Amino acid sequence: MQIEIKNLTKNYGNHTALNDVNITLTNGIYGLLGANGAGKSTLMNLITDNVSRTSGEILCDGTDILSLGKKFRERLGYMPQQQGFYEQLSTRSFVLYMASLKGIPRREAKNRPMSF
Repeated sequence: MQIEIKNLTKNYGNHTALNDVNITLTNGIYGLLGANGAGKSTLMNLITDNVSRTSGEILCDGTDILSLGKKFRERLGYMPQQQGFYEQLSTRSFVLYMASLKGIPRREAKNRPMSF
């Protein structure tokens, strides 16, 4: 899988959080480092389509992620620095909850292999 970010800009009112960002990511594990307020969370929220972009493109294997919808979210994982944890949920329940957030039906998620 390749994610290509082209000329990505995000404004919050008069504040520019990201300005003309260009990155190409191929298969692998990446870390995003920077000072507070540098735009790390904004970038991740844009890549995961949790926040709408002001301008630019985010492509997955050459196709804009906005047109891929659920298919894109099934392929992409994102682990924030501080993950909310729900003590009342078992590990399996938590995984099923996360699957539901990604739009995966419960029956389908239960049938997918999980190792824990």
